[in-house]
Amino acid sequence: MALERKERKPFLIAIVGPTASGKTDVAIFLAKKFGGEILNADSRQIYRGFTIGTGKPQLREQLRQQRTVGGRGHARAMTGAGTRPPTAELLTSDAPAVAAHSLVVSGIPHFGFDLVSPRTRFSAADFQKYARAVITGIVKRGHIPILVGGTGLYVSAVVDNLQFPPAPDPKLRVRLERLPLTVLWRMLEKRDPQAAARLWKDGQNKNRRRLIRYLEIMIPTGETLAQAQKKNSPDFDVLQIGLDWSRKKLFERIDKRLDRMIRHGWIKEVRRLRKKYGANAPAMSSLGYRELGALIKKYPHGRGAAFKRALADTIVKIKSATREYARRQMRWFKRDRRIKWVRMGDRDILKIYGIINRTGGAKIYASGIQTGARPFGRRKNASRRTRARQSRNGETF
Repeated sequence: MALERKERKPFLIAIVGPTASGKTDVAIFLAKKFGGEILNADSRQIYRGFTIGTGKPQLREQLRQQRTVGGRGHARAMTGAGTRPPTAELLTSDAPAVAAHSLVVSGIPHFGFDLVSPRTRFSAADFQKYARAVITGIVKRGHIPILVGGTGLYVSAVVDNLQFPPAPDPKLRVRLERLPLTVLWRMLEKRDPQAAARLWKDGQNKNRRRLIRYLEIMIPTGETLAQAQKKNSPDFDVLQIGLDWSRKKLFERIDKRLDRMIRHGWIKEVRRLRKKYGANAPAMSSLGYRELGALIKKYPHGRGAAFKRALADTIVKIKSATREYARRQMRWFKRDRRIKWVRMGDRDILKIYGIINRTGGAKIYASGIQTGARPFGRRKNASRRTRARQSRNGETF
């Protein structure tokens, strides 16, 4: 009796790392080299209107177009020219329908942006369902899916095929929201000491939203968080690349990025979002939006010497909180020994290309995808200028 041929799992590239590490630039380069499409895995970029403060790539595309045509002025939030933003009903739709809601940045289709209203709660389970549909469509089109993001649970939901508990009981959530923070913390310590220890280590022991979410998972089932979020057999053959910067350089990148966001109109964006969705919308608790929202509440007109001093202090607080957030991201990803880390700096793009070509090149070429990329190396007679141009444009070396 002939043996059944084992079905090949779709090949997936995942680019992970802390905020401001350059994941989007790397992903766009790889998408050009290997014929890929990009799926965003950032828990704040899924919200409509949250563009400047989350660093969405369409903002950068708009700024590039402004420089090209000589335009001026602050960048405004956008969802991609000629595209309709995806909505929550797409989470249960098929892959072709999801494909119609992509946006194009630097010539590469991007998915996972502007999915829901800032008033909507969007879980990792919701993202997992959406990601499966998107990846199915990318594979059917004969392209390589590239998962990019710094939200560890979103990445793990796809890479590890996590099994999530049922949707929480609204009545239980209301009861938990009425309890003091100290009571919530004692309840978590009693039910899951390991989860409580991780929250304490990450400085999240006062995060009411996180505590309530953990408890509403544990109380109905009596299980710990690890038991509730079980890992199933992976759906994809995944190669994970981690972007690793020295702490000093990463913090410099974070500071420069936040300064650019302020210059490009982040305060105006927060003011507009507060007016449209209210200060208590779930998305308004995001890092940076929360601090700027409190500043706007205190100084609604945004003028005067007192406002400028308060703004300077707020920016310092946001930078400090963002650095701590980057540390937590690295602690999460460093626990996964499957990630291949690349020390970023000189010729980092070539290092990443080499890892993918050596580790996953055979799988990419076996899939029949026409990438236009050659095995890692340089054309013998190419000048330095030619190689630099080819690297920028995603051409063969």
